[in-house]
Amino acid sequence: MSIKKDNIGLTHTDGTISLGTYMSSAVPRAYLQTHSNHPLYFGNNNSSTPSIVLNTNGNFGVNMPDGILPAEKLEIRNGRLGLYGWETPSKPTGIVFTNNAGNTEVGRLGMRDATTFGVFSNTTNQFEFISKTLGTSKFGLGIDPTYELDVNGNIRIESLSSVNGRGIVMIADTDDFWNFEVQPTINISPFDFTFSDEGSLSGGNANFTPSPNYSLWSTSPSAVYHYVEKPLDLIQGSTIRSFSANLFDNTAVGRIRACLYVQNSLTGAISNSYCLSTTSQASSIQQLSQNTINHVVNNQTNTYFIRVESLDNLQNQGPWFNTLGFGTMKLDVGY
Repeated sequence: MSIKKDNIGLTHTDGTISLGTYMSSAVPRAYLQTHSNHPLYFGNNNSSTPSIVLNTNGNFGVNMPDGILPAEKLEIRNGRLGLYGWETPSKPTGIVFTNNAGNTEVGRLGMRDATTFGVFSNTTNQFEFISKTLGTSKFGLGIDPTYELDVNGNIRIESLSSVNGRGIVMIADTDDFWNFEVQPTINISPFDFTFSDEGSLSGGNANFTPSPNYSLWSTSPSAVYHYVEKPLDLIQGSTIRSFSANLFDNTAVGRIRACLYVQNSLTGAISNSYCLSTTSQASSIQQLSQNTINHVVNNQTNTYFIRVESLDNLQNQGPWFNTLGFGTMKLDVGY
């Protein structure tokens, strides 16, 4: 049977839904289409469940659940889209992205050769990133990777949040390769401090009681220039951004302070000090912080330590009465 006619040829209808053929010799075009406003389904094996559906808005669905229409231009349910083989480096098998008009290529996602997958953003076949697949996990940005990560250019990490108080630092090995290492923002427990004596006792004894959360020391009836301190092991080139401490005292005249000291390794002189002090008669805990340090660590010339000491009896200038204490201290160190 041959039907030689432009426009509608065959029509199959139940009175509401119409399916048929359409021909236009002027374009020329031939169609299998619905003649009513209904999706066009394709099935096989005499099954009532369709395998493919073309929605009335042009969306195309493969393996769609019965009664569900595709929401995207191409939608595949419970299956894979297979792109097999590769053609040439100039036209690799994959996906091409263009501008809105569709006449300028802006990027590709696909195979560069039989073993290399990548993304590139122009038509000169220069990959923006490359992933090697020959039994390795190598990733390159703008370069064919030789190592697990190769970058042709600069790396910037912005708004990096710490995890459990930790940041990331890069450390060079002997071959000048950089390794990522996790370093803590330094939280210093009172348990880490050691007790020291300078000067002489003034009719009494000094007692220091450390604990993981808080430490106290007391004098009975008074003592002269006692302190506790903690040496610091900081990474060369890191920046001490801020120093904070929890301090209290319950004396009428004595005050307490915590200082971050920078000491010249050769002369023993203090070159920099960053101190936090309580106010007089502060019997409750004071949370003190200094946020404008920005000191770059130089371990070749300096040593670093924190000392907690009486403010009002420095250099044997006065007694230190009753009980004073401090809690956890924190160094915010940038790398």
